[in-house]
Amino acid sequence: MTPIVSIVTPCHNGLPYLHDMLASVAAQTLGGWEHIVVDDGSSDGSFEMLEATARCEPRLRIIRQRRGGVAAARKVGYAAASSSSTYVYFLDADDVIEAAMLETIIGYFESHPAVAVVFCDYRYIDTSGQLVETLRIPRYARTWYGARELGANEPLTPLESIYAWAPVMESLSVIRRSAYDETRGWDERVGQPGEGVDLFTEIALRHEVHFVNRPLYRYRRHREQASNDSERLRRQDLRVQLKWRDRHDLSPEQRARINSAQLFRMRTLRAHLAATGVFRYLARGEVRHAVHCGIEIGRTLVETMGRRSPWPTVTTSEIDDRV
Repeated sequence: MTPIVSIVTPCHNGLPYLHDMLASVAAQTLGGWEHIVVDDGSSDGSFEMLEATARCEPRLRIIRQRRGGVAAARKVGYAAASSSSTYVYFLDADDVIEAAMLETIIGYFESHPAVAVVFCDYRYIDTSGQLVETLRIPRYARTWYGARELGANEPLTPLESIYAWAPVMESLSVIRRSAYDETRGWDERVGQPGEGVDLFTEIALRHEVHFVNRPLYRYRRHREQASNDSERLRRQDLRVQLKWRDRHDLSPEQRARINSAQLFRMRTLRAHLAATGVFRYLARGEVRHAVHCGIEIGRTLVETMGRRSPWPTVTTSEIDDRV
């Protein structure tokens, strides 16, 4: 039977969380899936546990490889997936999906044929699987006066929002296979988690990306996550910007849209966030932080009035030299 959706999961030493992840896939109300898990050089017994599970679940396939990183593992898993599936979903090994996730998202796709990516809301869980306080990452859109936060019931997520690190994270997002095949795939040079921003930016250049306002994903928080390293996130952000600054294969229309997204992010959104920060900190009586935001507004205005390029001037090698 041809699967509707191919699920690809990279796994490196994920044994503590694998059972919950696999159980959440098996519990899906949509039955037309296949699941390829790529064991990326695990040494904690993950591969053995996966093999044992696969013997009882014909829709689960395991691939073992030497450690190559998340992006490489995703590529290997995608190459092994059925070429006849309509959708692809890159699920992390340490997280959990709600039983109705695939059915809900695939149903949305079927009623919105122009959409290439559908992503959902999420909730945080701790290492034991218990729900904890969730930090919401806003989506922003351009307006005639600047920027505004998109509402939960506004599904269309524009390119500039995705490029500005809207929460279109890999494991929240199901991708139409035909749209994924138009891209270069996961870029191992960018690194995690910037590779997701890079991929979804490329898709958004050609197609619509929509948000479904339902918490269908449980995102596990633990100390080993790349997202806990602020310096790593900063480097990933710069790598994404430099890649798109230096892309020479874009059409004139695509180049104009990317330049506009960069300008929105580094000027319009930056000023908007600083201005809202001033009012927020003043309301709390945190004058020092409010002054810092005010200085940021001033810097943005100086750069704008001086017509300085919104693109960073560093090189990729300079970013790596700072590690």
